[in-house]
Formats: sequence, C-alpha cells, structure tokens
Amino acid sequence: MAKENRLFLSNPGTGKSTLINCLIGTFVFQSGVQRGDGLTRIFQRFETNGVTYMDTPGLANKTFNESAAQEITTALKQSGFFKLFFMVRFQNGRVVAEDLSTIESVFDSIEIPDVVYSVIVNNISKEMYETLSSRGSEFDAVVALINSGRYSTRNICFIPTIDELTDKANKVVELPPRVVNFIELGAPVNCIFQSEVKAIEGKDFQQQTEKIQENLEEIRRENAEVYEKMVGSLLLPFVLSRREQIDQLILD
Repeated sequence: MAKENRLFLSNPGTGKSTLINCLIGTFVFQSGVQRGDGLTRIFQRFETNGVTYMDTPGLANKTFNESAAQEITTALKQSGFFKLFFMVRFQNGRVVAEDLSTIESVFDSIEIPDVVYSVIVNNISKEMYETLSSRGSEFDAVVALINSGRYSTRNICFIPTIDELTDKANKVVELPPRVVNFIELGAPVNCIFQSEVKAIEGKDFQQQTEKIQENLEEIRRENAEVYEKMVGSLLLPFVLSRREQIDQLILD
C-alpha cells in the first residue's frame, strides 16, 4: 500500500498529465496537445517508491461532466494520506473561473474540516513568471484571485513555460528542483477516509462557474489600479469576460 496519494485535479489544457509524467520520470499517463475535451477520461493511478500518482479527468467538459465527477469521487474514496494538487490556468492575463469552480466542487464533497491543498499555476510566460517572482502587488493580486472563492490556500506554485515540453506529446523532462521540492516537501497532507467523501455534483458546475466569473470581475473592478498596472506591463488585464476577450485589442 502506498504511503501517500498525490491527486492531481484540473481541466483540459493545464499540462497536468505531462507534469505527473515528469514527476515520475517516465511516460505513464497519455499527455499532449488536445483542444477541448482533454485526453484524460478516467481515473488512473501509478505507484512508485511508496507514492501513488493519481490522474483524473476535468469537470469543465459538458459532455463528460457527470462521468468526470464520478471518476474524481472514486479517486478521493481510495482512503489514506492525500496531497491535493489543483492546477489553475492563468491565460492571457486572467485566472480561469472553471478551475476555481473545480476546487469548490471537490471540496464540497469532502466532509472533514480544515482540508488543506495546493495550487499549481503551470506554463505561465517567462515574463509573467519574473513579475510574480518579485512578490509585489501583481503577485498579491493573482493570489487574491486564486483565493477569491469559498476555499483558500497559501500553498501556490508558479511554473514557467518549459520550452522542451511545448506542443510535445508524452514528453518527459527533468523539472526544476524548486517544483519537485514543492510537491514532495512543501505541499500539505490530509488523511481522508472513504466514508468522509460524498459524490461530487457535476450538474451544477456551469452555473457555479458563472457565479465565480462574476466574482472575479468584481474583484477586478475593485482593484482597478493594480490591474491597470498589469495592463501597462503585460498588455493584458487579469480577468476578462468573454465579451471583453473579443473586444480586447492587443498592440505590439
């Protein structure tokens, strides 16, 4: 029996399966570029050196939403010590509401208090990574967005784009030591038993996501000065509604 379960949860496009393969050190889970649905459809696991790595499908896919909810529930019901890693996208200067909605859906199913978790923001531009590494107002603003829902964490890891992995299928590289240390040593652990997990509800995911998006936009309005600073340096605002994305003009 594995001493520790490392459960990774995300929606398509986060590089989750690729990250897990790199942590294991070899190709185990199908990974690569797939638009829309994503490559992971079922709960999969792989044990090595006393650690079970768990890969799960995303809740954001409307076609497979209910089955994805069942697969994630199955993963949580394995009982034991869990490190929970939620991968949150930061695209075009915005935090993706679907990924924050996934955190809420999963945590609503765990019936124990004070569950702790980690967030991984993967594949961000090197320019953005340098900005966030200074831990200035921009860093605080991004963390505030990530923690804007009903659950929050101090355990957040930002990973810049790794060129060797860009647009590559089933590619494995050596990760930066900082990332490995975060996952192996820095991430907090929970003890979760099967009886403490109820079925994840997938049917209300879209409605919940829309509410989270509204909240993110409200935060942007309340902190306009910080976001205007980001627009000036990165040419894109943090959080954009769909209409704003269409209307946004990017000038070189």
